[in-house]
Amino acid sequence: MTPHDPHAYGRAAALLAELAPSADVDGSDHSPYLRLDALACEAERLGAFAALFPREFSRLGPDALFRSGDTLRGVKLLAELVSERLVPLNLDVLEDDEFGSFRGIPYMPFLYPEEWCELDALPSALQLAALLVRREFSDDEYWDVCGDVEPLDALLLSAEQLSRIPAVLDAGGVLFELEPELAREPRALRALAPCALLAAHASENIFFDGCPDCGTHDHEMDWTRENLERLAAQYKAALLISADIRRLSEWLDVDRPARVVRAVEAWNRAVLAARARRRGGQA
Repeated sequence: MTPHDPHAYGRAAALLAELAPSADVDGSDHSPYLRLDALACEAERLGAFAALFPREFSRLGPDALFRSGDTLRGVKLLAELVSERLVPLNLDVLEDDEFGSFRGIPYMPFLYPEEWCELDALPSALQLAALLVRREFSDDEYWDVCGDVEPLDALLLSAEQLSRIPAVLDAGGVLFELEPELAREPRALRALAPCALLAAHASENIFFDGCPDCGTHDHEMDWTRENLERLAAQYKAALLISADIRRLSEWLDVDRPARVVRAVEAWNRAVLAARARRRGGQA
């Protein structure tokens, strides 16, 4: 196979993976099994990259693909070439993964699930979002998700300020239908919809709802062209969500007591409008 034949890497990965289980395993780090398995892993990753970025792949010199004991050297160099166009990858994982034991694509999440357990350390937009979706959880579910911090406590408002906040309407079955209703609100308040989905762990964006090394649903995302393209699309969406979080947080922090009230009022209007729209559609 020629170094820059992307299809050859897919064939090599399949062949090496077939050979590896029959290799003699002596338990050492240099056993034939481990080396073949690592080569299969590297070929699989290079093949996926090459299919998506053939021009960058062709720029890899022979030294990047020449093996001298270490693995994944070409993968790391190619990841650096395309990271701005694709998605930030955790190159430290590739650096430490000499024998290919980490099979998934090592993308770096924007928010780890366990960070919700320290709600008071999150941006104010997410603290508010946790308040808005609090009733979506049972008490046991909430404590599992957000630890021992109540959203109202995280917002750091006085008792008198808290008393001014209207009761939050339960979004219930219209949680995914609030975006068009909030489109009528000022720009910062439109971010209530995506932030609420984040707090409910329902954004369907793996950079917020999943992570590669904490046992969530996409930590074993295979190295394929389709998955790399999916990551790239979700990364672009995650950047927009991050901008929404920042915009809403900056708006809230100008005058948190008054603006939390305005945000809850906007939320309640959107919930009522979404319920009415649904009733009208069912009539």
